[in-house]
Amino acid sequence: MSRSFPTTTSPLTASSTTSTRAANRCGSLSECDLGVAQRLALMALRHGSFVRDLPEGSFVGDTAEERAYAEYLLVLLRRYGGAGFDEEKVLTVLADHPLLLAPADPEHVTHDCPVCGSPALFSVAQGTVCDDCADRVRCSSGHRVAGTSAEAWGHFSAYHLDGHGEECHSVTDSGVCWIDDCLCVMEESPAGGVVVEVVDGL
Repeated sequence: MSRSFPTTTSPLTASSTTSTRAANRCGSLSECDLGVAQRLALMALRHGSFVRDLPEGSFVGDTAEERAYAEYLLVLLRRYGGAGFDEEKVLTVLADHPLLLAPADPEHVTHDCPVCGSPALFSVAQGTVCDDCADRVRCSSGHRVAGTSAEAWGHFSAYHLDGHGEECHSVTDSGVCWIDDCLCVMEESPAGGVVVEVVDGL
């Protein structure tokens, strides 16, 4: 499924790195080069948990703001890093995406997924579901569906994940879909990519 990756409207500077450290080095980064939020996200990945589940005061400078940003980073690292945890790959992802090394930013946080409660990224509304729930979206016929907005002019379309991947016209035309019994809408995100939002309560 195409997913939206938030853009930033203000310049962010990458945190400084220490070029002389060699222990646990991966590419141009080691864990010691990371900021507090990045280390919290890495720790959560190691434990297969969320940042909110880590003990308070895990690192010097472990504040509520750092934790909120770390949860945001955790979602992105899971997207970029793929299934399973590979510490070397995570450090490579961080090295390849300098914006992920930026200091804590209060505009880049998560909210609780309205379906399962896991961290989900903000879109225009706070009804956006988490990545795991977005992967379970079904159309009115019960087929699993995903969406794309790959065309240059941003045309949204949905397609079935089973069979031959034919277009799902009902979701393309209306955006209406379901996660379990939750009525949702799948649509193009203003930030790019596709988002799924719960309709009830919005």
